[in-house]
Formats: sequence, C-alpha cells, structure tokens
Amino acid sequence: MFALIGFVMIGGFIVAVVGLIMLIVAAAKKHPKKKSVIILLVGLVLSIGAPVSAAVLGLQEPVDYTVTTKAEGKDFLDQLDSDTIKDQTLKFKVTDIGSNGPLIAFQAPGEFNVMVPASKASKAVKVGDTITVTCKSAGNVFGLPMVTGTLDE
Repeated sequence: MFALIGFVMIGGFIVAVVGLIMLIVAAAKKHPKKKSVIILLVGLVLSIGAPVSAAVLGLQEPVDYTVTTKAEGKDFLDQLDSDTIKDQTLKFKVTDIGSNGPLIAFQAPGEFNVMVPASKASKAVKVGDTITVTCKSAGNVFGLPMVTGTLDE
C-alpha cells in the first residue's frame, strides 16, 4: 500500500512539473493557459494528497501474525510451520531480550524466541516495545521454539 502511495506521489510531482512547463510555454507564446493550470493543479493534488490521505487514514503495513498475549503466542506456536512462515510478518511485544553475538533474541508472549541479526535498529529495541519481524524460518532448538527473521524498520 505504501508503494502505491509513493508511486502516486511521484507521478503527481511529475504531472505538476509538466503542467508548470506547459504554463510557462503558454505564457511566453501568449496562448490560453487553462489546460496547463488544470494539469498543474491535478499534479499538486496527487503529490500532496496521497501522503496526506495516508496519514489521515492511518494506514499501516498489514502483518500476517500478531502476538500480544500468552494465549496468542501459544496459538501461534501451534500453527508454526517453517514452510508456511517464510516471508510472513510477525508483530509482537518484546517480553525479554537476549544476545548471542551476531544475533539478538527477542522473547515474545507465549515463551518463544525470535532471532534477528544484530543491527543498530535491533539493539535499540527495549523490553515492552512492539516490533515487526519478517520471518525466514521456524523450528525447535533444544526443545525451545524459535523463529528467525529480520527486523522491519
């Protein structure tokens, strides 16, 4: 959805520039300016209206799984399948944080860990933050359920 809004905004900017050029040419040649003014206004409305409407509507990227309670975490674990979770998004509230060198483990409600690569963004996460992760794989390590993925910034 955000990609579509970005394309509309960029397209509107291009239309506005074309309308402005048409207006300048029409003024220089002393031709009617009505068509160029309309094109300029449509471009401005598209380039300004797209992000404003997205902000007003409060559009957010959709997520595939949301875990906010232990019960939801247990339901998520019951459905957990490494084949179906690949490239799915998981949104959860961090209950604990651990580190293992190049990986950071975030514990989610329902007592499972989500491992993500250590980065500036992942190191800034605190207990209680709600994060979104794009999942890569899932399974059990020493009997503990674990999901690996990347942190969506």
